[in-house]
Order: sequence, then C-alpha cells, then structure tokens
Amino acid sequence: MSADLDIMIFRSISELVKYLDDKISEIERKLEDISKMLESVKDRKSKYERIKKLVEEISGEASATLSTTIYISGLRVIIDPKPVDEYEVLESVYKALSDKLNVLKRIRDVVDTYLGKYLNEEGINIIVEFRADVPIKIMLKM
Repeated sequence: MSADLDIMIFRSISELVKYLDDKISEIERKLEDISKMLESVKDRKSKYERIKKLVEEISGEASATLSTTIYISGLRVIIDPKPVDEYEVLESVYKALSDKLNVLKRIRDVVDTYLGKYLNEEGINIIVEFRADVPIKIMLKM
C-alpha cells in the first residue's frame, strides 16, 4: 500500500502543463527559502564543529552527545537542535526537492513537446497518476 499515490483528471494538455508549471514554481520557491536557511545555519554549524573539536582535544576523548531527541508515536522530535542536525535536515530536503524539480521539469517538457504537439485540444481527458506529486502514469481517455 502506497499512501503517497494520488490521481488527477485534466481536461487538456495545457491544463496539465499549467499544473506542472505551478508545481515547479512552488518547488523553486521552497528551494530558494531552504537555500537562505542553509546559509544562515552554515556559519553556526561551522562554529559548533570547531567548539566540539576543541572540547574533544582538551578532554582527550570524543565528547558524549546529550540527546535532545524524543520519540512520540514514531515521530522524532528534536528539541533545540544542534546546528549540525539542522543543517543536515535542510541539506537532505534541499537535495530531494532539487531532484524532484528536475524530474518535474523533464516530465513537463515531454508533456508539452510530445503530447501538446498532437493532443492540444479539448475533449480528451488526461488521467494522471502521481506518486509524491510526481506524475508516474498518464492515461489519455477519448
């Protein structure tokens, strides 16, 4: 069972292309926001790592990490995250969204170039199956 599956029906190729364009714009805005957040955390992360290295050198052993993580019904909650933790989360989300953006752009180009060239008319229902907001199957219904 995949909970991230969805289906949508479009009345024309141009409607599907507009939907994809909107999703692409939304992801580009998110990436811009995350990029700014990464920059603001980067300096704190670097300072934290230098301090941690200093403490390890002075103490002669790897410092014990104080866990500020609790688990609630399978959800990991980090209280007052270290800059390193925050940076890793932001970086992994940034990479995942970048990959998703590239896939959506390729799909948009295929839809617009090939399907739009031959099927840009009303009266054709386009049924699209999505996984995590990315089209994985397009059915053309006459």
